[in-house]
Amino acid sequence: GIFWVFVEYVFHRFLLHTELQLDPDIPADGEKLARIFSQHLHHHVFMNQRYRTTIQVHALPKYVVAIFAVLRCLLPFTQSCMTLAGVIVGSLLYDGMHLAFHHGPDINFWWFQRMKAAHMRHHFRDNSCEFGVTSPLFDSVFGTLKPFACKPG
Repeated sequence: GIFWVFVEYVFHRFLLHTELQLDPDIPADGEKLARIFSQHLHHHVFMNQRYRTTIQVHALPKYVVAIFAVLRCLLPFTQSCMTLAGVIVGSLLYDGMHLAFHHGPDINFWWFQRMKAAHMRHHFRDNSCEFGVTSPLFDSVFGTLKPFACKPG
């Protein structure tokens, strides 16, 4: 559980929001900006298009193989399989919640409502905070939980 929430946070904050690491004092690199936009920012701009909301099914095998390869370097076979199963279940939960946040159903459960509100703030107010989709744990740990605590200013 906690491993998945950490992976989700790190992936969303540091791999999907690389625009936050751009140096505003250097000239723009059009190719880099296009790559950043196509990775994730297009989801922020076109967030009501269902195919931009979840991980594309055709991309899953390469992610699963890559994750398993890394796990095998770190863990014995059985633990690698169990960890991979946890990552797959976590990603299904992530995608399911993310899809519901954007396209319904609107689930009347306090946790879902809390996380949906945080995700909508991430989209509409400040994409430099509230990276957790299934849990606010690591937003709290790393100080990105509240919108006013995110962008330096």
